[in-house]
Amino acid sequence: MVFFAYFCKIAGAACIVFSCIKFGMKYRRQLRMHKEMLDSLKSGLEFLEGKIVMGEEILEQGMRECGKRFFEKEEGNDVFSLYAEKLSEGELSGDECWIRAISECRSCGIMQQEEEDLLAGLSSTLGTADTEHHSSHILSVASKLGKLSDSANQKLKRDGGLVLKLSAALSAVIILLLW
Repeated sequence: MVFFAYFCKIAGAACIVFSCIKFGMKYRRQLRMHKEMLDSLKSGLEFLEGKIVMGEEILEQGMRECGKRFFEKEEGNDVFSLYAEKLSEGELSGDECWIRAISECRSCGIMQQEEEDLLAGLSSTLGTADTEHHSSHILSVASKLGKLSDSANQKLKRDGGLVLKLSAALSAVIILLLW
């Protein structure tokens, strides 16, 4: 009987350690995904700026290509692919399509409000005929996304390992309290 009680305690302690460490790994993975998303958005905007021609049909093709090239894992659930899909439906204007695509991407949980606001600023520029203004606006947004990516990378380096250590320490405290 005593053996069974110790077995249950050890099994419970193992479950606590596993769940706490799994939580830390999940948080670190979210930080990494956020940084990768920012890098992909920045690269996509820079690519788009270099390829864009102002006709909406060409804009749609450029957005699709950005989605395929920089968001392979998302399989069409990125802002570029969603924009191209909404634009091809022909029901909304270019700026309305961009705003809706951003809000749908926000619902996946990785994009933060600051990034959403920054990307939403492009809605007035996409599809306009002023190529100089268009180019400078896209590059400025890409530059700001680069700065956000750098800060996300710093947060990943700072908090990623710390969360794992804290979750391991928390599991040890819980085990000591319950033992």
